[in-house]
Amino acid sequence: MEYEKHGAPIYRGLLAVIEGRFETVFRTPKDIAYGAGEGRMTAYAWDGRTSAYGAAGPFAFSGTDESAPTDDEGPEIELTLDGHLFGDEQQVLQVGPTTTLHARLRDPSGINITGEIGHRIELRIDGEVTDVTGRYETMADYRKGDLQVRLSGLEPGKHLLQVEAWDTYNNWASESIAFRVAHAVDALGNVLFHPNPMRDGGHFTFSLSQGSHAVHIQVFSIAGRLVAELQGTGTEGYNQIAWRPDQELANGTYLYKISAGGPEGSSSHENGVIQVMR
Repeated sequence: MEYEKHGAPIYRGLLAVIEGRFETVFRTPKDIAYGAGEGRMTAYAWDGRTSAYGAAGPFAFSGTDESAPTDDEGPEIELTLDGHLFGDEQQVLQVGPTTTLHARLRDPSGINITGEIGHRIELRIDGEVTDVTGRYETMADYRKGDLQVRLSGLEPGKHLLQVEAWDTYNNWASESIAFRVAHAVDALGNVLFHPNPMRDGGHFTFSLSQGSHAVHIQVFSIAGRLVAELQGTGTEGYNQIAWRPDQELANGTYLYKISAGGPEGSSSHENGVIQVMR
């Protein structure tokens, strides 16, 4: 059986259809076969009930735009695990054995998605490489896009995660996150209260390495008086519990303690501070 193998993609995005029409703009990467007359464009559309498909080509990509701006910088890469933004090189995030990586990529020239060897979007965890180029997608603006990867079966302990990417000018960049997969006995991590300082209330946020049927939150005054007590449950990964005090609190410092029950009677605890300011 003979068939024609399509070349690498140079742009892929989600676009809005307005009055039956859509349009987009993108930069052609350097990784193309200049002058080849076998370029092809395809589109798939749906309105929730019916779908449509179309294609155009072949057409050639040829020449270089002499007025194209200079670009010597690689993409900006922002990484989060279970919604927790990496911002401190010394910070080690704590997650469960299953977590979701979300990467946001930005570049004024667009991201190279040809997937050619040496110019792929690659994910590295402890040196093990995965090609995630096909997961990258833009939303109308070719200069920015996102990809998500569900990570599962992670072994307990510390790990290093790295994402690297290239822009259409073949400028390289990378970003890394150090994270730790918790054991059952230290299932609770990334404990924060937001906003802090607070006025009338906010949210306790935390991550669990596995689901917990018993999450207990206590808030104390600086003198040790119990101000509030909340009971709930938690799921594996990121959690948040809303809190609005039953009574108006005086300005000042308050302490809180979050406890999460684990399997076979195990539990873990984390403490924090809330500032009340009106």
